[in-house]
Amino acid sequence: MTANNPLIALSALAGALCTVPLSTWAQNTPTSERWQAGVVLDAASTSRGLELGARDQGVGLGHSDVLLRGAFNEHLSGEAILGFHTADRKLEHHLENAWVQTRSLPQGLQVRAGRFASQIGYLNELHPHTDDFAERPLLYRAFLGGHWYDDGLRMNWTAPTPFYLRLGAEVFGGKKLVPQATAESGNRVTTLNLKVGNDMGRNSSWQWGLSQLNNQRVSPLAEHEEPGHGHAHNHSHAARFTGQRMQVSDLVWKWSPQGNNRNQQVRVNWEYAQVSRIHPLLDPSLKHSASSVGAVWRFHPAWEVGVRTDLARVNKAELHHDEDHGDEVKASQGRLKENAIMLAYKPSHKQTLRLQLTQQSARNGDADHAVLATPPNAASSCSMWWPSVPMVRTLTKLALSLAITLTQGHALALTVFACEPEWAALTQALLPGAKVYSATHHLQDPHHIEARPSLIAQMRNADMAVCTGAELEAGWLPMLQAKAGNAKIQNGQPGMFYAADHVTLVNPFKGTVTPFSGDVHVLGNPHVHADPRRLLAVARALAPRLAAIIPAEKARIDRQLLQFETTLTEKIQAWEQVAKPLRGRSVVTQHANFGYLWLWLGLNPVADLEPKPGVPPTPAHLARTLEQSRAAPPMAIVIAQHHDPRPAQWLSGQLGSPQKLIVLPATVTGDGPDALFRWFDLMVNRLVQVAP
Repeated sequence: MTANNPLIALSALAGALCTVPLSTWAQNTPTSERWQAGVVLDAASTSRGLELGARDQGVGLGHSDVLLRGAFNEHLSGEAILGFHTADRKLEHHLENAWVQTRSLPQGLQVRAGRFASQIGYLNELHPHTDDFAERPLLYRAFLGGHWYDDGLRMNWTAPTPFYLRLGAEVFGGKKLVPQATAESGNRVTTLNLKVGNDMGRNSSWQWGLSQLNNQRVSPLAEHEEPGHGHAHNHSHAARFTGQRMQVSDLVWKWSPQGNNRNQQVRVNWEYAQVSRIHPLLDPSLKHSASSVGAVWRFHPAWEVGVRTDLARVNKAELHHDEDHGDEVKASQGRLKENAIMLAYKPSHKQTLRLQLTQQSARNGDADHAVLATPPNAASSCSMWWPSVPMVRTLTKLALSLAITLTQGHALALTVFACEPEWAALTQALLPGAKVYSATHHLQDPHHIEARPSLIAQMRNADMAVCTGAELEAGWLPMLQAKAGNAKIQNGQPGMFYAADHVTLVNPFKGTVTPFSGDVHVLGNPHVHADPRRLLAVARALAPRLAAIIPAEKARIDRQLLQFETTLTEKIQAWEQVAKPLRGRSVVTQHANFGYLWLWLGLNPVADLEPKPGVPPTPAHLARTLEQSRAAPPMAIVIAQHHDPRPAQWLSGQLGSPQKLIVLPATVTGDGPDALFRWFDLMVNRLVQVAP
């Protein structure tokens, strides 16, 4: 019997994330140590429920939650997430996360205990609100209940290699994966996982993962249902198809021009899973398997389009009653294919509006033994080969590289991880012999940085980290700290330095932060390096911190600080003299990257190309800005090099003054002890050139 009846589902998904510091925390607490609370709301309207899907037909809540995270002290951090969603038009809730994790273990070790999501595969450990599609791939929905979290213990080790290498092991009770188990089965689920990754030049990065799950919990046999009984939509968070062993391989590649993923990015993801020993009473050669390939293209700062195709082949063990031959265990085969295409609008990192079209088609091996809910089709068997030999070769190469790295020992020079180039330049000016790695460059937006594998590796090997703070790196730095397993650069440690904690910030956000507020800086403008006077204050705070980390260099650091102070003070006087024609002049800008520069030079920012902080310019807002600029022509339109130049070019063209469009680097563009001085020279001179 053969039939075709693809299932098509059209859904619109809106998500919002709002994270703010708790007001009950003392005001003098460093911003890096404050506890954070947040809410994620996922509302959707779906034309039809999907097989193995978690969303109801119609309007409902998807994976939404309330979260709380922070550090208890210098040794432990924690997180709690209470999730809620609608199922059959009823609101359900569950405790998704409740864990504590070490922050100060040596040698790249980390331990986590409590309830948390397993690291198996690529997506499972990530929160669903970061997903690109409305539903997770079939392999997660079929074999891991969509998003498998459980009660257990985890240990990770991040190797001190020049590339990212992490080994992890987990032990779980397994009741969230297999809620009911036979009396003869065990009560433990364990996982082993490996992650390897690095950059491929400035434009792209990759990560490969390999995981294995060993499951001692055996699901009871299901009673065979006669044809025509149908399948109820399953909202269980448990795995639908299980086995004693599961292997997952995943590969992710990301590309963005000059590493600036804010304006354009391509993400490609491939995963394959195989589940064996699906039941003790079935043929051991029977296996489940699933694969997923997806690609997403960000073609505009606020727009993405993506496609994904999934295929799952499963076998369902059922108990059949036969009056003549007695009870018999049989396996029914099923095949489910799913294709999805989506268009997403993301005006800020707190908002997503997604339109997605999903098509499903299923085939069952026997019309009388339907495994999947859609009408049965002809079935065909498939045997997938697991690439064990190349895997062994790869692991051998990794082990050899790791052995070489470990035998090299630690260099005497201080290794510093700088979140932005300005802090790399300042560190080099104060301690020229330091080995400094900058996580970003002048063509990247520091708000929107991928926590790439190479950055994790660099932070793992750092003796100290120097960053801006004030939530500038909130979207990526905490993930680097958590994954690096480096006790030296955790918040509250001497090796973690935040520049914003040592200067006065301007323009703190006043009011209530909502998902529609844009990417506001609640604590104030964090781009303090654009004011050389504040830069000098940061240098005076950084120098003693460097000396505390490496006392043998204290005398040298003190001499370098004195030289830096003297030179910068003289430069400030010279720049202010040259910039006198700028005082009182107006500029149109984009974002607050140069806010402290305007304050120092006496310039007046009269309009911002962004309708809200971090929200890309819109046609309506640009029209209003044009009208305002025609009424009171600005001296110049100034944007940063990492911004999309098209809105500013359009406005400049409409005003008939293309020569007054100034594109400046938002940070230093080179190395050397005078990099900061050269940057200020460039900015002051370019502005003075267009002054009337």
